[in-house]
Amino acid sequence: MPARLLPALLAVAGLITTGQPRPLYAAPAKDGAILTVVVTGARAGDGPIMASVFAGPAGFPLGPTATASQLQSASGAAADTIVFRNLPPGRYAVAVQQDQIVNRKMDLNFFGAPKEPWGVSNNVRPSFRPPHFDEAAFNLAGDTRIDVRIAR
Repeated sequence: MPARLLPALLAVAGLITTGQPRPLYAAPAKDGAILTVVVTGARAGDGPIMASVFAGPAGFPLGPTATASQLQSASGAAADTIVFRNLPPGRYAVAVQQDQIVNRKMDLNFFGAPKEPWGVSNNVRPSFRPPHFDEAAFNLAGDTRIDVRIAR
């Protein structure tokens, strides 16, 4: 193989660059969807609101395996809004809590029940157990708004 043919083949394969723009073979990725979470039940001065988005059941609702999380102050208004941007389409569930102890985690009592106000998407509140991902899950195909009520 001639010595000058090998660099040309590698450039075509994308293994080395030639300094010239390469043709675009795939469409550029679109920006993901915007998920707006409207939280009711939070009280100003009772600690920040923590919201986490989960893409599967692993760790839901308390685990550190969230796809995205945000922490913001409670405004004291009738509702607080938390916005997650650039989420790819898929099936998600959201867990929200007001961190009254201000330690960035959900504190549980002796029986494993939350000590702080909490809520999940679809406003699921089963008795005597945490909500399951499938109960709180929703499909995100485009910009979406969900309402989550937090309470003890």
